Amino acid sequence: MNKDNLVNVLLSGLASLNIPGASLAIQYRRTSDRPIDATDTWNSMEDALRYARNTDAEAYVPYFGQAISVKGDKSLYLLVEDETISKEDGRNHFKLHKVSTEEVADAKYLSKVVEDTAEKLIHFKGGIDVIGTLTACIAKFSGDISSANYASKLLGWIIKASGDAEFKSLRVNEFLEADELRYNRVSVIAGEEWNAPGGGIIESVNTSSQTITLKLEPGELASLAVDDICKGIFNNQTGFQTAYFRITEKLSNSTFKYVLRSGASRHPAKLMHFVAYGNFTNADRQRSSYSTQSYSRYLVGVSDWEIKVGMIAMQLGDLSNLKLFGLDMTGHSAYLRNIYMSGTIKQLSQDGVTEVPVTAFKGEWKSGTYFYYDEVTHNGSTYICIEDKTNQEPSETATDWLKHVSKGDKGDKGDKGATGPKGETGPTGSQGIPGTSQFFHVKYSANSNGNPMSDTPNTYIGTAVTTSSTAPTGYASYKWVQLKGSQGPKGDQGIKGPTGANGQTSYLHIKYSDNGTTFTANNGETPGAYIGQYTDFTAADSTTFSAYTWTKVKGDKGDKGDKGDKGATGATGPKGETGPTGSQGIPGTSQFFHVKYSANSNGNPMSDTPNTYIGTAVTTSSTAPTGYASYKWVQLKGSQGPKGDQGIKGPTGANGQTSYLHIKYSDNGTTFTANNGETPGAYIGQYTDFTAADSTTFSAYTWTKVKGDKGDKGDKGDKGATGATGPKGETGPTGSQGIPGTSQFFHVKYSANSNGNPMSDTPNTYIGTAVTTSSTAPTGYASYKWVQLKGSQGPKGDQGIKGPTGANGQTSYLHIKYSDNGTTFTANNGETPGAYIGQYTDFTAADSTTFSAYTWTKVKGDKGDKGDKGDKGDKGEQGTQGATGLPGALIRPRGEWKASTAYVNNSQYRDTVIYNGNTYSCKISHTSSSSFDSTKWTLFNEFINVATQLLVAQNATIDILGTSGLFVGNLSKTQGWMMKGASIKHNVTGLELTADGKIDIGKGTLILSANNTIIRGTSGGDIAIFKEVNGVPMIDAKNINTENLVVKTGASIGKWKVTADGLAINGQNYANIDLNISGNKFLRINGRGDTGIMVIRNDAGSGLSISTASSSSKALSILAQSYGMAIDSTGSHKFLQRAGEKWDAPGALIAGRVSAGGSIENTWGNGVTSISASRNRGDGGYTIYHNLGHNNYYVMVTPTCYWDRGYTWASAMILEKTNSYFQVDIIHTTAGSRNVAFEFVMIGRNKI
Repeated sequence: MNKDNLVNVLLSGLASLNIPGASLAIQYRRTSDRPIDATDTWNSMEDALRYARNTDAEAYVPYFGQAISVKGDKSLYLLVEDETISKEDGRNHFKLHKVSTEEVADAKYLSKVVEDTAEKLIHFKGGIDVIGTLTACIAKFSGDISSANYASKLLGWIIKASGDAEFKSLRVNEFLEADELRYNRVSVIAGEEWNAPGGGIIESVNTSSQTITLKLEPGELASLAVDDICKGIFNNQTGFQTAYFRITEKLSNSTFKYVLRSGASRHPAKLMHFVAYGNFTNADRQRSSYSTQSYSRYLVGVSDWEIKVGMIAMQLGDLSNLKLFGLDMTGHSAYLRNIYMSGTIKQLSQDGVTEVPVTAFKGEWKSGTYFYYDEVTHNGSTYICIEDKTNQEPSETATDWLKHVSKGDKGDKGDKGATGPKGETGPTGSQGIPGTSQFFHVKYSANSNGNPMSDTPNTYIGTAVTTSSTAPTGYASYKWVQLKGSQGPKGDQGIKGPTGANGQTSYLHIKYSDNGTTFTANNGETPGAYIGQYTDFTAADSTTFSAYTWTKVKGDKGDKGDKGDKGATGATGPKGETGPTGSQGIPGTSQFFHVKYSANSNGNPMSDTPNTYIGTAVTTSSTAPTGYASYKWVQLKGSQGPKGDQGIKGPTGANGQTSYLHIKYSDNGTTFTANNGETPGAYIGQYTDFTAADSTTFSAYTWTKVKGDKGDKGDKGDKGATGATGPKGETGPTGSQGIPGTSQFFHVKYSANSNGNPMSDTPNTYIGTAVTTSSTAPTGYASYKWVQLKGSQGPKGDQGIKGPTGANGQTSYLHIKYSDNGTTFTANNGETPGAYIGQYTDFTAADSTTFSAYTWTKVKGDKGDKGDKGDKGDKGEQGTQGATGLPGALIRPRGEWKASTAYVNNSQYRDTVIYNGNTYSCKISHTSSSSFDSTKWTLFNEFINVATQLLVAQNATIDILGTSGLFVGNLSKTQGWMMKGASIKHNVTGLELTADGKIDIGKGTLILSANNTIIRGTSGGDIAIFKEVNGVPMIDAKNINTENLVVKTGASIGKWKVTADGLAINGQNYANIDLNISGNKFLRINGRGDTGIMVIRNDAGSGLSISTASSSSKALSILAQSYGMAIDSTGSHKFLQRAGEKWDAPGALIAGRVSAGGSIENTWGNGVTSISASRNRGDGGYTIYHNLGHNNYYVMVTPTCYWDRGYTWASAMILEKTNSYFQVDIIHTTAGSRNVAFEFVMIGRNKI
């Protein structure tokens, strides 16, 4: 087709010209800011021609058929090829061809410069790009419509012709209805999802008339009823709100009246989804369930706004918001009120492997068929069926049954009958027995039987009470108990070893046994009554039974049987009055036993609180000595426990470093010792880093002096020998008679508990002492002072050795501080070296500033040995004749000085007191004022020369004692030694050390020769011979009875070897002590074949009896470490509680009665030491307060009713239970909440 024909075609087709305006922007490249449209309009004809010719330096892009118009010219032009212009320049060149006038164009073409209307349908084949707003009354699209930036599932939006749509988000102001709504194939509920009897969607609400209208589909019935309890959650642009309302009236199928919950202000809102989760009156509409993101809850009996515990039938998931009967359900995942199950229930052990069936209790056994793990009771015991099916009767020998709980013991004997009426007056009593003096004697021994014994404190203490001031010389006369603490139990596990490189893997091996001697079936893999364990670095289990440590895991014996019936009332006693009192007995001599405690071996300072060391003193005064030197001190607390086990292997860490502890030594604190500091010296230096090699730089180490300073200079030598005795002085007049002594008796009991209950005469862990004026020992443990006799557990063992190195562990740090006293840091926050060194290891670089975080060890040496004794002094000059003695006065200790107290110094008494730690003697009789007057007192503890008839010296050293006569013995002078002139003679036996240096034994004979010494009795027989055989001194005697037998190191006593530290035994087989009185009465310590360290048997009496008298002490204290078994006992048990005694044990903690007014009327039990009550929540609302300190207990409440008020019975409900109170509501069956007295009991774990 030629160009002219094309023009004609274009001209003839203008009436139906369709200009793809949107496509021009794509096809035409702009070269200026001139407008482009379906027709291009130019300001002048010249511009239009220049554009069409396209010959300017600036290239244009005209195209064939382009429509052109010119301002002011009403014609329309088309571009046609201009053949007069050469195309050598590569451009298109056109000319203008007039095709229409403005009138014709207005009817046929749309304008780009004015608003225009198309009369017919316009088709845009290439598309349309609307920059502004697209407005349409009715828009129909035959294809897809989308945003310009639409990318599938990424950007923009699209509505497809198929009806599918894709948007970034969609907001629907009112209702969105769909047959199926799907998103991500996951159903997500952010709030609560309910399954309830009613609910709906609110279409409209009128808050003034309190009316709601539901949105219902045609034919749909509303699921609401009068008295429905409704709840809805909605967002009112300020956040989510919750509305509670109650349906009061049904106006139509979709319209209902409502009232708000009391105290609520939020009304239901339009478009709100709500639920009717309960009903106030209709029981059929009181069941519902709902789920949140953390739990699902099923409700019954919902008849109130608040969901209470009693409405919850089941809850699954997180139970942290649930408290049942006072128990916090946090950590539990399911609560079910009643459960009915069939089949077998199995519980998985915490080891993650063992499955344990749960028994099905069938009650008392009856003849019939039973199945696997059915539980029955029979003949007082409980049995579990261990076969799939059985008709066998349960018994001890039955093969199909496993005895689970044994029959309880027989109940206690009934109480004693009531006492009969008072009898007639009896005849006058006979003469009273004269008062008897009793003396308390103490000895010590290294052995448990007291042989040999001495006055030096040792491991065992022996006590004897006699009527003689002379101590028994036979060890069998004393009761012996362990005084020094036994070796402490094994120390706690060592601290965790630091993590290092290349550690080993440890394995825990477990087997089972039914009898503790052989494995169960399947080589010990079948669970049994015993569990055995051991740990090593080998994966395979050992098949050797003894390689395992065995523990019994089967349940304990059943509870003790009920108490027997009360005994019949006793017969009436004969009537009689008490006869008159007998005459006063002969006065006795008073002696008092005093006990103190101290943390130090010398007793300084001392107190009344039990501690590591115990001090004892016996005086004639009831006032205890206040000076620590007056007491004999022995260790009471147990020794240091053995070193702890090796620390457990450190966990494997990521990319950690291995730390090294470097140690060197120095003699002077400035340079290393020999061998580059490897030779131990007076100073030790340490530092820690991550390099294996030791530093050779002295300052790199922290230095501490570990060798003790030189000891103090020795004491001054003893004074020279006493000069010759002066002439005998005249005998002074006899001193006045001392006041009559009061008979006092010292009583000792023992107990296994610190309070002494129960107590016995058999030595045990605690010893109780009492001093009375009666020879009959008190029978109540509260009358005694109780102290621990057996050593307490030893302190924690040393730190475990460093654990084996692990692979790629964490960096560990050793922290070191110093102290001078073991309680506070030295200067510079503990960096200055001192007498104690403290250490601990962790994975933190910074040192702790807490003193207790460190383990402290004394590194400064003990004080040096005492210096050698001084030379003997010169002989003293002969003394002058002594003056005639004066009548004596009795020293009377009065204890601590007190104001407004009468003190005397007369011929009968001289009072002494203690003031500011010193002892003073009264100068003149006086009554003390408000302050201490030193002019009336003489300091009693100075060292002075004394010439007196009466001498009282406490712990004194007397260099010279010159006297015309000195009696040493009992106060009545019936037995003792008389020192007269230069001789000493016993006033009973006649044994005398004569003035000329000889020994006169009175009725016997003492023969002294060069080779032997013979003691011969009055019958002529030799009592003992001291002789020398082959240069070895020996004693030849049939029996030796001594208080202290000293045997040198290396000697042997039977199989026992005497060492520097005590007695040692050669071999464990001989390390035992046997007191075999008979086959059924013995005491064995480490006996061969015995299962324990100590075995006691006494078929004729008590095997072990312990008693105590102090209310603050315990007769027996037992502690099982690591939750081991403290007591494993078999046989009858009897626990008694006397009037006034406490009962504090797990189980029934306290029982009591609360009055209707809310006060505690009476209680029993001491598991709770503080209890009170109040009625503070209206009628029937009581709160009981206690100090138990935990909520691991249960409460049982029984209301009482008043029949005279027409009440039948009432029930009690526990509302809340905490660690300090619980709340009770009393509800009467007919009268509602009422104030009614009730009784309660608390059961659970007691307060520790």
